[in-house]
Amino acid sequence: MGRNSKIFLGALVICIGMFSYTAYKGRQEVDKRQVDYEKYLSVQERIESETDLNNALNDLNYITDNYYETDVLSYDKAVLYQKLKKYDKAQESLEKSMKLNPKVTENVGILTMYGDILYENKNIEKSKEVLDKIKTLDIQESEKDKVNELIKKLG
Repeated sequence: MGRNSKIFLGALVICIGMFSYTAYKGRQEVDKRQVDYEKYLSVQERIESETDLNNALNDLNYITDNYYETDVLSYDKAVLYQKLKKYDKAQESLEKSMKLNPKVTENVGILTMYGDILYENKNIEKSKEVLDKIKTLDIQESEKDKVNELIKKLG
């Protein structure tokens, strides 16, 4: 075997090794993302059932730390903080969600939640401003009870 053949064969072995390693690492990443997706689904179940909320929040923080914060993840954090009565953090998370996706400021349910959080944070004037905005939107039948609760709170 000539010198060029040996060099070619060596380069080929290195390329095959690198490809195999890359495929292995890629598979590990896919597996990790699957586990993390299942963790996110578990967070959603705990929000819905209102159980193990502190650990759900820890899991959500893990997800945002390892990937990135989206408007949906920020919203989920706001829901958890609100359920945990940590209204300052709920407000911060919900405002971040609205900043990441300004379209959610047209969502009656999210605005009602925001108004309620502002009320709990003793920010009555801003809560009233949010309520005024809600009144300009199309309020669905399913949202009327929550909007009416906010109206009663604000007197």
